[in-house]
Amino acid sequence: WALGLLLLSGQSACIHIEERDPRFHIEMQSHLHEGMNDMAQEIAFLTELSVTGLGKEGQTTQPHDKHEVLDSLDRIELIAEGIGGAGVVTNYSVINRYMGAFLYDVKLAREFAQRSPPNYFPAYSLIKSCLSCHDSL
Repeated sequence: WALGLLLLSGQSACIHIEERDPRFHIEMQSHLHEGMNDMAQEIAFLTELSVTGLGKEGQTTQPHDKHEVLDSLDRIELIAEGIGGAGVVTNYSVINRYMGAFLYDVKLAREFAQRSPPNYFPAYSLIKSCLSCHDSL
């Protein structure tokens, strides 16, 4: 009996428990759907602005659009980073593959929108970035 206990205690010292990479994030399907729906609403808002207020070469015909566009881009970025940005690895390979490129497009859209005069074409074209991921499914 004592020998068995000694052997068992010796084996337990050999057990190595690996911790999960802190960048790994288990994404729950309900959270993913909620975030995607919220981003879709923001993309629809930007698309609506593009139809109603876009002039030549992506420049707005309505000066109040700049803050609306920038606020919408901020919300999109916040949602996207919550789903799987900033080097986070999730349990959804398609998010791991495409979210970095999407966030890059959002940052680029913000940079163009902040210019003087602002150019909203990249912001109004974010739907293409969404489609590149969703078409791959």
